[in-house]
Amino acid sequence: MLNIHLAIRFFMELAVLIFIGYWGFTIDGNILTKGLVGIGGPLVIALLWGAFVAPKATYSINSLGKIMIEVAIFLLGIYTVYARFGKMAALLLAIMMVVNSSYVHFKTTFQKV
Repeated sequence: MLNIHLAIRFFMELAVLIFIGYWGFTIDGNILTKGLVGIGGPLVIALLWGAFVAPKATYSINSLGKIMIEVAIFLLGIYTVYARFGKMAALLLAIMMVVNSSYVHFKTTFQKV
């Protein structure tokens, strides 16, 4: 069951990158601004995730730090969904993220699978 939730989590992480990129390309502004935010946003998020949150992260930080970065990135993804698709889509994404992340953190932190 944990492997299924880890796979779902991975796809949610990819979805956040896609949502941020889509949002960046659809914001008001000139083509340069849209390109910088549409490409640069997901790139910065992916670098942050890989450096601090990923299982084989470059820099080792404590669990609270990882959770804080993860929550900030997921909230940004939820905001971009809200901005482009409305509150119902953002609410559904938020529920999925909370349930999945809670399960994964519980299983990996307290039960040492």
